[in-house]
Amino acid sequence: MTRYLLIIFSLFSGFCVAQTSHEVSSFYFSTPQPASAPEVKEFDASILGTYRLSTQKHTKLIVKHDSIIATYFVVFPITMEEVNKNPQLSVNDDLLFGIADRGLPFLKSNDTLIVAMNQREVFCTPTEYVIKREKNTYYINEKVGKDRWKTTILEFSSKDVAIYELDHDKAEKEILKMAKQIEYDDMLKVIIASPNDKEFASLAKSKGYRSEKIAYRKE
Repeated sequence: MTRYLLIIFSLFSGFCVAQTSHEVSSFYFSTPQPASAPEVKEFDASILGTYRLSTQKHTKLIVKHDSIIATYFVVFPITMEEVNKNPQLSVNDDLLFGIADRGLPFLKSNDTLIVAMNQREVFCTPTEYVIKREKNTYYINEKVGKDRWKTTILEFSSKDVAIYELDHDKAEKEILKMAKQIEYDDMLKVIIASPNDKEFASLAKSKGYRSEKIAYRKE
């Protein structure tokens, strides 16, 4: 999954690490979830289209048959001193050239340019992730190591798509009940679970998944 999306909806970044009252821990599934749900190789025609984040009009998800693409703005500062020192960079007609394949708009504050750049990245594809489906709910399973998977839930309706990422610290009781093994990596407690379908369904509705809903409205 693209890590830049953390800027947008706090999703998919390295270890899912949280501070409990006793120790730092991370959590993974041992297999793609839900265990018995069928794997799909493309997204259904009924959900194809563009979905826009309501709070950021330039942030979108584009759902195609074989992928989900994310587009969004990245804003960063660069000083004129840095521009002048780099022969690849130049400013012309209120655009900064040399970073992207076209000129980038900017706002100038004293000697600093505040540059806006549109990014386009792959959110997920069925060839790189294990994608499972139950009706209009898709489960994006990302393998992050041997017997270690992270599962993100996408729930589609006729009007929007809601995205849920697990905060395991908010579902501690649930995950400890389904824990297959607990390992220690230096000071990090690693919990690996193998839930059955009923256990995962309960976890998917828990505060661990539902504490932060990120919704994109369909255009």
